[in-house]
Amino acid sequence: MTRGERYVTTADISRAIRDRQTGTLEGPSKSEIRADGFPIIVTEWPRSTHEIVRITLGRYKNRFTIDIRSWFQNSDRIFKPSLRGLTLDIKHLQKLAEGLDRALMRADLLGLVEHVSRTKDRTAAERQRRYRQRRNGVTAR
Repeated sequence: MTRGERYVTTADISRAIRDRQTGTLEGPSKSEIRADGFPIIVTEWPRSTHEIVRITLGRYKNRFTIDIRSWFQNSDRIFKPSLRGLTLDIKHLQKLAEGLDRALMRADLLGLVEHVSRTKDRTAAERQRRYRQRRNGVTAR
């Protein structure tokens, strides 16, 4: 994690929603944006030994953004953002999530990815049943 970035908390999301609703995004300076805690790292995972993929929530020109970007490690072993990535206004997040969910379902049907259950077990009995199925090699779909 680089300086000025941190993991997302519930308080960060609540503050961002409140700011969006109250319209308090009128002309903040760079120091105010950093004081607000943006960019917020939502998740990251290794793409290779010297590269990671990082999803962040941020602000650009008084707008909230979602950024999905590849970060590379320079010679000083510090991660820097690459040009490979996608930055969208936050209003596109719902459609992006729906599209990625459809892509995951199709890839699952084609056998391109390992099946991932998108339903959370509601009771301990369901969790235990699913554990037994996995242990016995039965895939629950």
